[in-house]
Amino acid sequence: AAQTRAIDSLQRVIVEHAGDTLALKARLNLIFELSRKDSQKAKSYSYQVIKLATAMHRIKELQGAYAYLVTLHQNSGSLDSAQYYLTLLEKTSKENPNNVSVALTYYQTTGLFYKNLGQYNQALPFMLKALNLNAGENENHAGQLLNVGNTYFNLGDLKNAARFHLRSLEMFEKLNNKRGQSFCLNSLGNDFFKLNQFDQAAPYFHRSVKLKQELQDKRGLISSWTGLGDVYKEKGQFQ
Repeated sequence: AAQTRAIDSLQRVIVEHAGDTLALKARLNLIFELSRKDSQKAKSYSYQVIKLATAMHRIKELQGAYAYLVTLHQNSGSLDSAQYYLTLLEKTSKENPNNVSVALTYYQTTGLFYKNLGQYNQALPFMLKALNLNAGENENHAGQLLNVGNTYFNLGDLKNAARFHLRSLEMFEKLNNKRGQSFCLNSLGNDFFKLNQFDQAAPYFHRSVKLKQELQDKRGLISSWTGLGDVYKEKGQFQ
């Protein structure tokens, strides 16, 4: 219901502010809202943004539409199309070397593209470049730290994984973002479990379980309970 209200509200903005930047930004927000619910509509709005942003010389919004199309096409298995928009992202970034926002979108999107393909070695340099450009204490930066930690974990570099997961946890705690904290705690449990440091892994899984129960995150709870069960199994404590 909340998502439907958000979509209705954004569609009203598009009608009421046709032809100006408010309508353009509303379309980008609408793509985000529709991306999991209706990917075809999300793509349609992305193409609209490309046309309008090009006519209005709005580089940031143009880059945003390209980024969404990379993800939307990759998620639907159209890798050639995803690569095409990735190339356009790179081209726009190179044409605007002093635009930090444009570069950040390019690095984040490219890192995620390779990460989703399981090509972690290729993903990591882009993710680290994005991280260096986004220095503020905000949810986007905290999420990037978490993603970098996850990428190091997938590469088997567990010490760097734990280092970035701890930095992410610290920032999510400052921001009082409990969902972000729950992801970091679970990841840290996995880091220390893989390092065979079971006494350090257990408290992170316990804290993750507590937060996920509070958030009623049933799917996330399964992951944390599984991790905790593995710890007890390794320690020979069957409870």
